[in-house]
Amino acid sequence: MRTKNIIAAALAVSLLCGAFAQPVRYAGLSLITADAADITASGSCGKSLTWTLDSEETLTVAGTGAMYDRNSNYTVPWAEYKDKITSVIVREGVTSIGGQAFESCTALTSVSLPSTLQRINTYAFSGCKELTSIVIPDGVTNIGSSSFAMCKKLSEISIPKSVTYIGDLAFASTKWLDKQRSAENPFVIVNGLLINGNLSSGDVAIPYGVTEICGNSFYYCQSMKTLTIPKSVVKIHDNAFNECSGLTSVTLPSSVKSIGMQAFVKCSGLKSVTILDPECEIFDRPTTFANDAKTYTGVIKGYDGSTAEKYAEKYGYTFVSLGAVPVTTTTTTTTTSAKTTSTSTKTTAASTSSTAPVPEKKYTLGDPTGDMKVDSKDATFVLNVYASEATGGKPDISAEVRYAADINIDKAIDSKDASYMLVYYSYRSTGGKLTVEEYFKK
Repeated sequence: MRTKNIIAAALAVSLLCGAFAQPVRYAGLSLITADAADITASGSCGKSLTWTLDSEETLTVAGTGAMYDRNSNYTVPWAEYKDKITSVIVREGVTSIGGQAFESCTALTSVSLPSTLQRINTYAFSGCKELTSIVIPDGVTNIGSSSFAMCKKLSEISIPKSVTYIGDLAFASTKWLDKQRSAENPFVIVNGLLINGNLSSGDVAIPYGVTEICGNSFYYCQSMKTLTIPKSVVKIHDNAFNECSGLTSVTLPSSVKSIGMQAFVKCSGLKSVTILDPECEIFDRPTTFANDAKTYTGVIKGYDGSTAEKYAEKYGYTFVSLGAVPVTTTTTTTTTSAKTTSTSTKTTAASTSSTAPVPEKKYTLGDPTGDMKVDSKDATFVLNVYASEATGGKPDISAEVRYAADINIDKAIDSKDASYMLVYYSYRSTGGKLTVEEYFKK
């Protein structure tokens, strides 16, 4: 009998050990013992993506496609390990970092992202208080709202030229953002996107070359008294000028094609808004322009029949007409001696003319190197000319080359021209099709 009991006990131990050698699954996770290499947890985090957490607290995401975003039906599967994860490795093939994926991973110090990545979604790394640096790979186009917010030690960020969208407060409360701005130079601009300017005061002029004013970029900028928006700006995002109480009037140039939700909400001193694009897309809500959180008591100025007039009428705001929309007419003149026909465009509204010579051959505006494209080489050329002339030199360049170098047509070749060239180069590098003249509205 004793022998049988010993055998039974041995079998029980054997079965028990065998059971513990298998993964134990619960709540969508697979917990694996030390017998299975170094993996301590694993699971799925996308339609074709898996994740593993090893004994060194490194979380690896592998597979192809996008990560799931956190929502009511999906919670981050490694949530219980967030305070232990020290390193994140995202393998090639992954195209997005899910919303809130690594939010509040308080021990995270290292992140490796793949060249296949295209998007970093909202709150992806928010609150990773020990993260000090991040390299965003070339190919990423979207950086979501608050994606790196509250990463208080984050001081080094590499952002590629491929990025065309940066959401509200993406880098709020980071050391990197603080290093980029000062009272003397309050604007933080990335690839033409103005992401922060709330240290501005007095008479504020946004630099030419900015194409979009991002959400909350001037939040609570109460020291701003006047605002000048350049003709390079095409879009103003949600809440861009939220609570700018010192602002009394604003003119949105004809280049501005879109005004986001609550773009000028809680601007208590705002009395006049002028919208010069007759077809501007204005977010359909009464608080797109508002003195408080509900309504606007000032005037809206625009052309007859414009979206500005329709917006004002819909919400009962006072509309002041600027008259009929300027009509563009085309005149054709023929030069018989040269046997050529030239066409010119004339607008009834006042415009600025330039007396710069028109290039006859290969030199076009923005391309002083004459290689049929506007890029960093042209910017370098301009800076060399500028440096030479600033120190008394007289570089030997033709009128055609000088015309091409003066991209902003202000009759000077200087660092501004180089800056505009780089802005346009970035725009074309991300698929833009407009010519220099069309892009800068010259």
